[in-house]
Parts: sequence; structure tokens; C-alpha cells
Amino acid sequence: MNDDQRSFLVSLVRATGPSGYESGAQEIWRNRVSSVADVHTDSLGSAIASLNPGGSPRVMLEAHIDEIGFQVKYIDDNGFLYFNTIGGFDPATLAGNRVRILGHNGPVNGVIGRKPAHLLAEEDRKANPKIKDMWIDIGARNAEEARNAVSIGDAGGRVHDVTDLLGNFLASNSFDDRVGSYVIAEVLLSIARENPSAAVFAASAVQEEIGLRGAGPAAYSIDAPIGVAVDVTYTSDHPETRKTEVGDIRCGAGPVLTRGAATNPRIFERLVQAAEAAGVPYQVEGNPTGRGTDQYAMYVVRSGMATGLVSIPTRYLHTASEVLSQDDVDAAVALLARFVLDLPEPPDVTP
Repeated sequence: MNDDQRSFLVSLVRATGPSGYESGAQEIWRNRVSSVADVHTDSLGSAIASLNPGGSPRVMLEAHIDEIGFQVKYIDDNGFLYFNTIGGFDPATLAGNRVRILGHNGPVNGVIGRKPAHLLAEEDRKANPKIKDMWIDIGARNAEEARNAVSIGDAGGRVHDVTDLLGNFLASNSFDDRVGSYVIAEVLLSIARENPSAAVFAASAVQEEIGLRGAGPAAYSIDAPIGVAVDVTYTSDHPETRKTEVGDIRCGAGPVLTRGAATNPRIFERLVQAAEAAGVPYQVEGNPTGRGTDQYAMYVVRSGMATGLVSIPTRYLHTASEVLSQDDVDAAVALLARFVLDLPEPPDVTP
């Protein structure tokens, strides 16, 4: 990852864009790929870039750009904001988080508040915290001051920026799945220099965190027989996680290729061959049902799509400090670029 690529990834992560409110992040993504591809945005907000649309075979690369976040549901007399969550949260990870709300006059910074431990009753200290007992503090002195900055229905996300760790590791909020959107953009830029024979469509989809909603319509409109989704996946390389339950998945050991109902076996084989041809490591995980990522929404579109799933192993998912390896990200770009460039015409996708 060079300095320009690193800057792009950081800009994606810094953008606030929970499900249904992704436009700011999408603008960054569209600007990145527009130098090599034609880009349009559908009515849901998914951005679709096309490179060599008259080529063959047609292949779709997809990642979701939305993050989990918060939506303002009530403003009390003292100017504190009560909120609904957008996507799945562990409430235990929220108190003290810094957040940014996309207010009607511009971004508004805040902090998630909760009664301090010193004031909690003994039984409350032992119990799991509840969303209903938390609020967002934007520094407003009263309801009027708060309403001048935010409105009911405004949304936002965590703001914890990117931190370098040892071993080429990075920590930040919203790597899920801004890193996937980064990967498909960089693959598009890479293969554009190689004049691919395939028609390549990169879809930065919306609303994955609330039900895989953007990927299906994007796949329907693209109408490609082959598709690969890029997402993150959990790991078993930290304490209190069993390899017997998760599998042996480690940060820094390469991108993860998924096997299971949603993965076409011919596409899986080609992804393995691409990893070997590109000289990058890879890992394998099983997902018997295929559920949980946009791959599931893609492979049942129209008469069916032959799909694969490439994931970046990431620790502490859906927290303010998700951790991944830059090496795995670079390897995913190299693997997918090789996969697209090596696709035959016509491809054999019969299981």
C-alpha cells in the first residue's frame, strides 16, 4: 500500500456513512474510480463503476460501504440526544465512544454518555448496559441549542480515526466494510492498466448492515454471470476465541476465501489459482448456509450468479477499534486483480 492508497483508505474510514446515509463515503469512492471507469448511482445510493462494459465475460466485484451507526430519535430539554442503533451493536462497547452526527447544518461531534460507574448500583454494575440508558452529548446547553444543530432522523457513526499498530497492523472504526470498498476500487484501478478482456463492474453497495439491501438490486442491474463480494470476517487469533468454533483464521495470514452453499466451486477454484498465481497467501473458512454477507444477496439474483467471497480477517468487529493487517488488504487486491484478468471466455461455472 503506497501513500496514495493509504490516503484513500483513511479518507474512506474517516467518512461518516451509516446504512441509509452513505452519500459522503460514496462521493469519495466515486472520485477514486472515475478516472478509469464510468460511474452511476442507483436510487438506493449504490455506486456502480463499469470498465470495458462491452467485454466478456461480465464480472461483478462488490463491497458494502455502509457502517453501523446511530439515528437521533429524541432530544430532551437539556439537549441530550437519545438514539436508535443502525445495525448490530454490543452495548458494552459504546459508552465513551466519540461520534459524528450528520446534522442539517453540517457534521456535529458528540460523545455517547452513560451514568458513571461510581453512581451505578451494585446490581447495575454487574448487568449488561442497555441502549435505552445511553445518550449522545453534543455539548448543547438546552433543547433549542441542540435542535439548531441536529434534527430527529439525523444519523451518524463512530469517529476514532486510523491508528498504526505494530506489525503493519491498523486499528479504526468502520473497516467493516470500508476496507472492502477500498479493495474493489484498487482492483479496478489496477486492472484498468492491463486492458482486461472482461467487462468489469465494481459495485459499492449500501445498506448491508440492515439486511443486505443494496447488493441485490445492483447485481440485478449489472446482470453478470460471475460475482465476487469483498467483506471482513472474524478471526480466532486473539484470547477467548476457539478455533474449534471459528476455524483457524488469523490477521496477517492472507485474505480469506469462503466455501459453502453460496460459493460456486468453480469460482472458489479460480480464486485459489489466482492467489497462487499472484504469489499471495490465503486462508479458507466454511459457511454452510452462505448467509451473513452481500454474497448471499448476489448469488440468488435473476437465474443465479456464480459467486465467491473474499474477506479481510479483522479482529474486534463492530467495535470502535477494528484491527486488520495492511498485508492482507494488499494481498486481496493482488488476488482479485489476477482473478479478473485470468477469467476465460466462456468461463465454466457449472458446479
